[in-house]
Amino acid sequence: MTASSAPPPRTWSRAGSTSRWRRKVAALPHPHIGLATVTYLFDGEILHRDSLGSEQVIHPGDVNWMTAGRGIAHSERTPAEVRARGGRVHGLQSWVALPLAHEEAEPAFHHHASNSIPATEQAGARLRVIAGTAYGLESPVRPSGRRPRRA
Repeated sequence: MTASSAPPPRTWSRAGSTSRWRRKVAALPHPHIGLATVTYLFDGEILHRDSLGSEQVIHPGDVNWMTAGRGIAHSERTPAEVRARGGRVHGLQSWVALPLAHEEAEPAFHHHASNSIPATEQAGARLRVIAGTAYGLESPVRPSGRRPRRA
């Protein structure tokens, strides 16, 4: 994906110490159409379940990319054992507009573990490439589920 072909985010959500999700996330099953959600955590855990049968805990540094396309229902909740011990959640979720030609695509869910996400340090800052390419690194995360390009 290049900057010119990447659709703009529709909205950003932040879950963290100043939000109502500070101690838990409790998004009950709900539908999405025509977009993709990208979830990235800094702290805590969230259990993703969806109408495709996916069930995946996302941990700090992991990336979940869910393409709603023609329609998907999902939930995101702090796992019961984490709620019981009082863990906190801090992360981001971006809603990405799908190109018109892909708004009715098959729904899909892809999880990428933290150790598969490339990172670098630039000017004293640690950067992670969660999608696309930057600083000579290429993320394994693909909006369509395609494999990374080979040089």
